Amino acid sequence: MNFIAVDFETANFKRQSICAVGLAVVEDAKVVKTIHKLIKPSPDYYESINSSIHRITAEDTKNAPTFKELWSDLRPYFEKQNIVAHNAAFDFSALRYALDAYQIDYPELDYYCTMLLSKKALPGLINYQLPTLCKHLEINDLNHHNAESDALACAKLMIELFKKHNTQSFKELEKQLKFNKGKIYPNDYLPFSCCIKKKDPQPLFKEPKTGYEPDTEHPFYNKRVAFTGALSNLSREDAQRIVTDIGGITKPINVSRKTNYLVVGCLEYTKFGEGFKSSKLKLAEELIAEGHDLEIISEVDFFKMIHFDKASFETTISQIEADSKEIRNKARNKSDLKANKLLSETTFHEYINRRQQHNNGEIQMAIHPWEIKQKN
Repeated sequence: MNFIAVDFETANFKRQSICAVGLAVVEDAKVVKTIHKLIKPSPDYYESINSSIHRITAEDTKNAPTFKELWSDLRPYFEKQNIVAHNAAFDFSALRYALDAYQIDYPELDYYCTMLLSKKALPGLINYQLPTLCKHLEINDLNHHNAESDALACAKLMIELFKKHNTQSFKELEKQLKFNKGKIYPNDYLPFSCCIKKKDPQPLFKEPKTGYEPDTEHPFYNKRVAFTGALSNLSREDAQRIVTDIGGITKPINVSRKTNYLVVGCLEYTKFGEGFKSSKLKLAEELIAEGHDLEIISEVDFFKMIHFDKASFETTISQIEADSKEIRNKARNKSDLKANKLLSETTFHEYINRRQQHNNGEIQMAIHPWEIKQKN
């Protein structure tokens, strides 16, 4: 049983913006080596959402090598290897986008997703995020969203799955769990698939509703996603639009036997851990106990799973400036707070991010005299 577990962290909404990589090398069912590398991302800026997840900042990577500079050292760990990752759709998408950004040929490899494999091998868990699985299997010392720690936990999880099915062969495991391994080869790839059969499958829609091509590789594709509790970093409408862009289903909004994921806002998820349960959470737990294909995931894990650069919620500079101009005009002309246009939480956070980037000289934004505090 030889394989390598990998985990990538990204700096911003662009999938190629890898800022850290963790590797865990497994030989004869034992972890023999772990690696952690910080990477200067491209594009080289950090979104607050991403940094809040992995706690990496621009200061940490300002002197780090780029992905292109580091790839010659990393390639032997990928070329003609069996690679595993937790939520492999994210990690191998990040890898492909980074390689494309630097016009580097793809390595040839086979890959497997421990998140989807666990869902088939360990039915009935509340969700299949890495911390939940580590707790269930008594895998200790996980420092979640540290790339090296996540890769090590993923490797140990894969070893446990082999043990559970009394095999050390991916080929034999494939026969038992009925999955199709993912493959990357020069200039192309085949996604890992581990489909759970459902009654009377219906097409999501005849054509994309939002102008985005659905991401058939994504865990949310053709799945029903519901939300409970306020989200910290964007509005629920924005979150629903992201899911729809990916190819998921957000209607109806209530939890039912057809719901596949319930996303819990950060504050409510903390209360959930302390024993508080909303009506949606109670119903979701009952459905999981009955064996339905449903997971309860935190807002943080939701952000980790989605592909931001396919989502339509990201606010452009021109949109921010237009909104800002409208607010200024109404505030000055009418002096009426009720006349002001209310910005969504997402737009506000995006404006602050863009303004910080302007102040750091990374981008250019229009500065209006009235916004500048005059010195005495």
